[in-house]
Amino acid sequence: MSVQIRPAQSREELHACVDLQMAVWGFEPRDAVPFNQLFAAHDWGGQVLVADDGGRIVGFCYAFGGRQYGEPALLSHMLAVLPEYRGQDLGAQLKLTQARWARRTGYRLITWTYDPLEAVNARLNIARLGGIVRQYLVNHYGEMTDGLNRGLPTDRLLVEWHLERPRVAAILDGQPLPPAPEPVRTVDIPRTIQAIKSSDPAGALRWRLQVREQLQAGLAAGMAITGFELGSETGAYVLTQERE
Repeated sequence: MSVQIRPAQSREELHACVDLQMAVWGFEPRDAVPFNQLFAAHDWGGQVLVADDGGRIVGFCYAFGGRQYGEPALLSHMLAVLPEYRGQDLGAQLKLTQARWARRTGYRLITWTYDPLEAVNARLNIARLGGIVRQYLVNHYGEMTDGLNRGLPTDRLLVEWHLERPRVAAILDGQPLPPAPEPVRTVDIPRTIQAIKSSDPAGALRWRLQVREQLQAGLAAGMAITGFELGSETGAYVLTQERE
């Protein structure tokens, strides 16, 4: 891979991360994380990683420290890769680099949120990186008007990335994965929710409400999302009784 993953090194690169937000999400300037916040977080214990293709910033990952479940945790707030650079595993490499840095820094947990209907993100977060989900957040951000979020309640899943658990540690260290727990329940989602939003807004809302109900029921029953399978037309969350 010719693209280099590394910490941001200049103000110009942090400004490029703001530009990436506009390009990827279609944010208005008021909705983007501004340069001064990225600069302060990166300079005072947080982290901004960039994907550098010969001097062009084509992706970034932004995180800052906080607390989750009463313990220190790193909040991985944003991950973006330009459309023409997708399919090269850059998103995963940004997150893995972030996790290895966090582990060296002393963090044991990284968390972030994502839209449960975005199948490609689900595959990255759950199947590729080994995150688990125990919380469903209804309309978490309220109404959003950018191109990706407009038109649906902003439901989110809270991903927990436990860096010392066997599955995640194996992923970070390139070791064989431990056996997966037995599935208890699966919940289907569409493969391309953005296309459905464009052609059938009412159908997209039905998917939102159906998946919300099914995932909330499983999580309330003590299950966790520990797997994800992506097919040609749909994806499927795998819920188990295990936390690994």
